[in-house]
Amino acid sequence: MTLLLRRIVRFFCITLLVGFCLLGLSLLVLPSLVESWMLPQLVQQLGYSDFFCDIDHLGVTETSAGPLRFGPGSEPGLTIERIHLLYDPESLAKGELDQVILSGISIRAVLNKGKISIPGLEKNPSGGDAEYPDKSSQDPSQLPILPFSTLTIERSVIIIKTDDREFRLPFSASIKKSTDPKSAVTHLDGTLQFNPRGTPIALNFSVTLTEKERAHLEVKANKIELLDFADILGRIDGLDARGEISLKAAADFGLMPLSLEKLESRTEWKQGKLTYNDFHIDNSQSTTGEDSTVVFSLNKENATAPWKLQLNRLALLAPFSPTITNLEFIIKDEPDKIKLQGHWATRIGGQDKASGLTFNHPFTKKWRLTAAIDQHGGYQASLSSPAENHRWQLHNKTLSISGNSPAIKIQAHAQDSNPGEIDWLISLNHTVVDNAGKRLVFPEIKTAGRTKIKSSEAGFSSLPVTATQGSFTCNKIILNNTDLGRFNIDLQQQRNKFDFKGQYACKLIKELKFIINGECGFKPKGGFQTEAALSIPVCKPASPVILGKFIPAAGESTLDGTISATGKIAFGLDDTNQLKGDLTLNLNQAQFSYPEKNLTCSGINCRLKFPELPSLHTDSNQKLTFLHLQAGNINCKDGTFSFQFERDQTLLLEKGRIGWCGGNIETQALRFSPNINHYQSTLYCDRLNLSELLKQLGQIEARGQGSVNGRIPVAWAGGKIIFNDGFLYSTPNQTGNIKIKGGAALTAGIPTNSPQFAQLDLAREALKDYQYKWAKLKLNSAKKELILNLQFDGKPNLPLPFLYKKDIGSFVRISSDGPGSHFQGISLDINLRFPLNHILQYKGISTLAK
Repeated sequence: MTLLLRRIVRFFCITLLVGFCLLGLSLLVLPSLVESWMLPQLVQQLGYSDFFCDIDHLGVTETSAGPLRFGPGSEPGLTIERIHLLYDPESLAKGELDQVILSGISIRAVLNKGKISIPGLEKNPSGGDAEYPDKSSQDPSQLPILPFSTLTIERSVIIIKTDDREFRLPFSASIKKSTDPKSAVTHLDGTLQFNPRGTPIALNFSVTLTEKERAHLEVKANKIELLDFADILGRIDGLDARGEISLKAAADFGLMPLSLEKLESRTEWKQGKLTYNDFHIDNSQSTTGEDSTVVFSLNKENATAPWKLQLNRLALLAPFSPTITNLEFIIKDEPDKIKLQGHWATRIGGQDKASGLTFNHPFTKKWRLTAAIDQHGGYQASLSSPAENHRWQLHNKTLSISGNSPAIKIQAHAQDSNPGEIDWLISLNHTVVDNAGKRLVFPEIKTAGRTKIKSSEAGFSSLPVTATQGSFTCNKIILNNTDLGRFNIDLQQQRNKFDFKGQYACKLIKELKFIINGECGFKPKGGFQTEAALSIPVCKPASPVILGKFIPAAGESTLDGTISATGKIAFGLDDTNQLKGDLTLNLNQAQFSYPEKNLTCSGINCRLKFPELPSLHTDSNQKLTFLHLQAGNINCKDGTFSFQFERDQTLLLEKGRIGWCGGNIETQALRFSPNINHYQSTLYCDRLNLSELLKQLGQIEARGQGSVNGRIPVAWAGGKIIFNDGFLYSTPNQTGNIKIKGGAALTAGIPTNSPQFAQLDLAREALKDYQYKWAKLKLNSAKKELILNLQFDGKPNLPLPFLYKKDIGSFVRISSDGPGSHFQGISLDINLRFPLNHILQYKGISTLAK
């Protein structure tokens, strides 16, 4: 027995020694065998290639490997610095690990033409094996139970490479699995954290693995500064986003199948600014003193509850700073349709720097939207804003525009795949335009129409509108309590453009119509373009037009004649946003009459060309001609003026020529400005008939031959005409004859017994038939009188009824049957005074000129 026992013990020791040797040998050889043969074979059978793994330790309770690499050695798509597996025999018997630790994961992705790929993780088309069944054939109603108790990912990064740069997204994760021993329900709880540009974004989740798997997800990110991502956002041309974003969301899911059961989310945007081409949002500050933070929330209380979307405010950086406030949408998902109800308010206020217009106070409109979309693609929608009981007002220094809150109603509908239709109606009530006291009232302006549209698959860029018909009407325009007429515009779509035509019918001049025809649409290279032709067909009022209806200061003055106009206008929404156009206005065979002022002008022809609308300046050398002009006792004919309306609202009189008293008067260049009420000019007179001149200026009945030339300086100050040292003279070496009948004006107001009366009485008799060698005429004005100084050198053609008395040293009148005296030569120097307003009838004409 002793010998047998010894042999058994010896055999057992030898067997144990051999076993330990074999185990030691296997632990030394197995890692190399796994990393060089088993793992590459398994990876290749899964459809991947180019794999490397280094297992540095394979033990009974733990295994360490690293690095692992998928993809080319120079730039692998996926690398893992180290994998650390912890386990024990009991957990291995259950087919799972106690703990998995992944360190230094690096995922390198390539972004090309909108697609992301990871080198080395593309499946090999020839890979795979029939022995490894497709996992998609497994029961989809259950999630696979992860084969570990704890998973930790640390010091990892996702690298996205584009053509010119790399973007790095650091991340880490922790997942823990636990099982309730009583219910045998498995729970997965974990956290996934990203750190873009050093800003932590945490995603917490909890999953319950039962017959009805449930998951709870939480996302939290605080103070994400958009400027930190300027290089990423800047890759979108024209985009500039700034501000600080914070996000907090929680959701409950059903996993098999995937369904959302509850959602609560809140996003805050502080000091927010966004620019995308010409679209601007600016929530960096509030003009009303309230918090400028933008708060966006999206909630769903349970699986059957509707979606609820809310937005507190969104301010756009545009004229008058429009702001959307208190926006709320309710979205219901019913078995056969989706219903939407929403309401919000818009508020505009502040100033538009381009026009200088300012809102007196913020103007608010309330909006309501209802819509329904059925399962066949049909829809119905209604957007409305009532005409609320308050007014809005825009104003600048001289202009004020106001009106009642407009009523707006837009309806859209479609059935199945048929083209949809949009009907709109907008009414503006009691719109008032007041410009420097001139009040223009539009009692009601309406725009209405219908648009047919394609399905949404057409895309916005292809202009999904297939047919549009609409109108824009105003049945009454009132200026200072005077009805000016009505206008209407019709709109019709033609393929990718719109034709429109309109007409303004003047009520004061029934024959006058203003017609516009044009088209608008998108240009081939982008932008929006409008072009139109303008015209006033040749018309002649049935009766003279009373100008006082348009200009109160014109009183009962009238204008009669034919008028016409042609032009064109273009406007483009592009880089320049310019309005361009031209207009030519013609007035022919017109007559102006102002009986109260004894002022008439007939045979008027005028042509005005405005080459750069909307600017009302004209080309140079515009022409105005007339055949006859009468102002009081002044009669002119054949007038021609060249002029120009300049850009600064001044009128440049380039030159003028008027026929007067058988000769001509020419003017020098002169500028007229609305801000100036004092002007000076000089009238150059050529061969004016002296007797006709005396008739018109001095109201003296005269006839005869002989003309005078010279200049007359004239001033206009405070609405009055002033003559200053005007000087006219007869042509040298040309004699003349003048016959003045009556001549009572020479002695009017002078006592008959005075020496001065005797001298003027002699001159009056001499001028009844006087032959002069030269003549001079001086014109001046003092206060309201015209002073004429007449100087002649010549002799009377007939004896004068005067004798010289030596005792008194002067001539005295004798009876008409006496012999009288023959004068061989006599010089006359006479001053005459006449009221200017009686001569020119200009009192009140200055008011009209204003």
